[in-house]
Formats: sequence, structure tokens, C-alpha cells
Amino acid sequence: VGGGGAGKTTMLVEVLVPLLKTYWRPEHVLLRAPSNKAARLLGMDAKTMHSAQNLNPDSSMRTAALSLKPHAQKSVGRVHEYAGAMHCDEFSQLQGELNHAYALRTTYSRATAHGLTCSDYALPTDRFGRIAYLGYSGDELQMPPVPSTFVQKGIFATRPGAAFARAARRTTRFI
Repeated sequence: VGGGGAGKTTMLVEVLVPLLKTYWRPEHVLLRAPSNKAARLLGMDAKTMHSAQNLNPDSSMRTAALSLKPHAQKSVGRVHEYAGAMHCDEFSQLQGELNHAYALRTTYSRATAHGLTCSDYALPTDRFGRIAYLGYSGDELQMPPVPSTFVQKGIFATRPGAAFARAARRTTRFI
């Protein structure tokens, strides 16, 4: 955890990831990020949290809807079943619902191979299907990005304080 430009991602890519790939094989180290831009900074093996779980913007994040269908079980299971490490960069941009969905679906995909009880997925000992190393890095003070659809639809114009902000813009002059 550190401020912008502190070197968190560089340290991760240059030091931690090579150590993890040495201990576990490279294919058993999962690098994740909430956005495509952040995932690209981690390297070619990195994926976004949603794409690694075959989720799209229309996917429901409700627990009942997150069960893995047979085709998703194969693709998600192939990657997660024997993973030893998972690291997520830019955690402050990660929505809680997506983190929950990732934890649950990872547990589903690892349950058979590791004898897990899926209903225990939220217990500290069973988080993310008992992946041995689970790491998060990022700037805790960084705000998540605002979707452009919010601005286009004028959602922020109806928030409390919006009238005050508009009035301040009209009365403020910079010299």
C-alpha cells in the first residue's frame, strides 16, 4: 500500500512475481487487476478480475447467480484449480461485489480438487478456495473511476450538493 508513483507495481512485477513464479510454476501464479489498463501493467499473463471468471457487464453479482455452468467450470477450473498464488493490483478500484464473485467462483472451481465445502468460501481459512498466497496492492486513497455513463446521464447533477457546486462555478472567477 502506498501513494501514486511509490513503485508498488514495479516492485510487484520486478521482485514479487518472479519469486512467486519460482516457488510455484508460472502457470500457477494468477495476476489480476480490476481494469484492463492495470492488468496490462502487470504483464502478458495478467487478466482483469471479471474476464478471469467469465463475467461480463450483464452478469449478476448475486450469490445464487454465480454458480458455474459446465462450460465455465472447465475454463475457470483449468486456470484456478491448482493455482498457488493470486495477486490483485490496484485494489482500491476493485468493487466489493466483484471481489466477492471472484472468491466464490474460485472456491467453486477448486472445490472438487481440494475437498472444499463451497458454503465456507467466506471463512478466513477458506477464502479464494484456499489459494496459498493471496495479495492485494494499491493506493488506499485512490478513488475508483467514475463510469462515463454516470456523467453522460447527468446522475451527478442530481446528487446532494450539486446545486451548490453549480452556483460556486458561476460565482467563482479566476484572475
